Amino acid sequence: MHRFSAVIGLLLILLAGCGGRGSRRFVELESYGMDDFEPFKKLLIEDEFAGHPELYERTVYHLQFEIGEPVTEIAVHARIHFTNREQETIEQIPFFLYPNLTPGRLEVHSLSVDGTAVDPELRDHNSQLLAPLPKALEPGHAVEFFIEYNLSLPLTDDGEYGGFGYAGGVLSLAYCYPMIPAFAGWNHPLPVPYGDFIFNEVSFYLVQVSMPDELILAAPGVELGTRQADGRREVLFAMGPSRDLYLAMSQEFVIETERIGQTEVRSFAGKDAGAASQRTLSTAVAALRSFGDRFGAYPYTTLTLVSVPFAAFGLEFPGIIINARRLYDLTQNYGGIPAPVLLESTTAHEVAHQWFYASVGNDQLLEPWLDEALTQYATWLYYKDRYGGSASQGFFQSLENRWNRVDRAEIPIGRPVHAYTPKEYGAIVYGRGPLFIDAMSEHLGEEVFNNFLREYTRTFEWDIVDSDEFEAAAEAACNCRLDDLFDRWVGNGSQ
Repeated sequence: MHRFSAVIGLLLILLAGCGGRGSRRFVELESYGMDDFEPFKKLLIEDEFAGHPELYERTVYHLQFEIGEPVTEIAVHARIHFTNREQETIEQIPFFLYPNLTPGRLEVHSLSVDGTAVDPELRDHNSQLLAPLPKALEPGHAVEFFIEYNLSLPLTDDGEYGGFGYAGGVLSLAYCYPMIPAFAGWNHPLPVPYGDFIFNEVSFYLVQVSMPDELILAAPGVELGTRQADGRREVLFAMGPSRDLYLAMSQEFVIETERIGQTEVRSFAGKDAGAASQRTLSTAVAALRSFGDRFGAYPYTTLTLVSVPFAAFGLEFPGIIINARRLYDLTQNYGGIPAPVLLESTTAHEVAHQWFYASVGNDQLLEPWLDEALTQYATWLYYKDRYGGSASQGFFQSLENRWNRVDRAEIPIGRPVHAYTPKEYGAIVYGRGPLFIDAMSEHLGEEVFNNFLREYTRTFEWDIVDSDEFEAAAEAACNCRLDDLFDRWVGNGSQ
């Protein structure tokens, strides 16, 4: 009799953990240890840990989001496990608070380190939170933070924002957590608005989102479970290795999917964007095929595409990209360029960032050319691979046109973002930069250069590269010196 009762009790527990939409038992985020990497292996096509055992020492984020009503008010609980991988002792750790550089806000209510409450210091317009450690952290040792904070999202009347906000029925959460930058970036200057904002190592994210049931979640990674009760829904997903995190929510999302190999590509867009959503899907699939053949396999079993009211044309995140919603109106044109053309080039560009930025990292504030120039060049390769050489000339001419905006001034492509004016940044990093990559290809020869790019992405996968390492890798591939070429195009990175 007792055994029967125990079995019934276990059944009730299992059933209680299943929501109306979820077919799997829902396991709370708190049930996972900070050293449990099994959820991430469900996302990865190959066992990345076998080839990169150092991944076990990377930072782990456990994030619990409680989406309020109104949805612009969000409460978050964060557990962050950080290992000192440097050769020196650490006494305080900085967290970058991106939302405080927007009209929104990230407000920390409590912070503890290994169970001890600490009083952090806010600097740089509240965008950097310095957390003192009760005890100096020796090399190879780890520390765990618990942070409670609230997010307040800006609302805009014109339907456009910079990735963090609420407009047009879309909740967009870019860089929505206290993030620990790469060690080399702990003392970086504030990012400028016309460049990228972060410089991170790869980390791992287990994320639990509780939201009103009518919202549809667009997220990267693999879903581990979902449940529904009392008008709310909870979703747990895993993402990593990943340099940052993005998620979006809307009642209006319609999901289209297409598969390439072991990867499911998911497009989230409004109800009236069916043709554009399909176009985005086909572009992403073709780009994954092109870049996978050229640079090495895409690592994840999912890729998410999201249409949001976004001020720029697009923005990249590991495993997920966002496109401006206005591009999904295929009848429009912008600057004389039809929306379908811009939607395709933007999607291909952001997909290319899955290799140059998401997989092979770089300092996006001080050496942005290393991902942006390569990504622009890769986008040109996408057009060559999909449509042929003659059809790709239009995109190549657009690179020339960008450089022409500054009268083809031979400004070095290797400078920090803040060393350029906004006009120069687009013209030099996005225009002259990929033309330098093309000049490299001609100098090395197509076969040697293609082999170099493939080996480069393999060697520096999940790592961070700088200009000197890029040049050294190219020189090793060609068994030649490239000093003159790099001096003429890249410069010394100063100014």
